[in-house]
Amino acid sequence: MVSTKQIADGLIRFIDEEMLKSQDFASGTRFVVTLAKNAIKLNPVIIDTLMSNPLVAMFVPCEDGQYDVRKLAGVLKETFAEAGNFKLSLPKIPLLLPAGEEMSFNDGDVQKLVMYMEEA
Repeated sequence: MVSTKQIADGLIRFIDEEMLKSQDFASGTRFVVTLAKNAIKLNPVIIDTLMSNPLVAMFVPCEDGQYDVRKLAGVLKETFAEAGNFKLSLPKIPLLLPAGEEMSFNDGDVQKLVMYMEEA
């Protein structure tokens, strides 16, 4: 179980250590990912908004302000086993990202993210 602060801190660490250091992004994608990270740093309330989304709340139960991210990790592990990696396509953004780009996530990424949240 983790707090919204732990979710934010773990997500920031994941973006820094797993996405920005290890993935070869075009400069526009790197900018967008870094912008998202910095938005979370400056305004962690973004996490509250995300966690209150009905779809997210369905998979990540909250009890006394603590979120069960392990439950979500379990659902994602089963989903990755059945469906393969999750590919996120970033659309073309004029002047920023002249060509679309794709990011791929797998169960190992989810396990690292959960670990970072729990360590935060």
